Amino acid sequence: MAKSCADVREGNISSPVGNWNFEVCDSGLHTFKLAKEVDNQNFLRMGSHEVVLLDTNDDHKQVRQLLKWVKFYFTEGKENQSRSNHVSKSLPPVCPSVFSCGIESSFK
Repeated sequence: MAKSCADVREGNISSPVGNWNFEVCDSGLHTFKLAKEVDNQNFLRMGSHEVVLLDTNDDHKQVRQLLKWVKFYFTEGKENQSRSNHVSKSLPPVCPSVFSCGIESSFK
């Protein structure tokens, strides 16, 4: 998965549906998925009203961009939608090495 990139950073982001785990490198996103402990029965309890970085800092461009997108998705996007102001935010880039490893391995 992330083996072909030299500087892969891991981290966690809180959200209203629970914490998300991510991996990024200088070229983009490697993984972004709900933490293993979050499931259909506990996601509201595990969630947080604040979207913040946990256990990492935002001194990396791709981390900042991912955090900005998640904040927009869960908070600012909902506020703009309620005002009938259709605003969107670009998705964070995905590292090309994620695609080069083959579709089967990315779903394991």
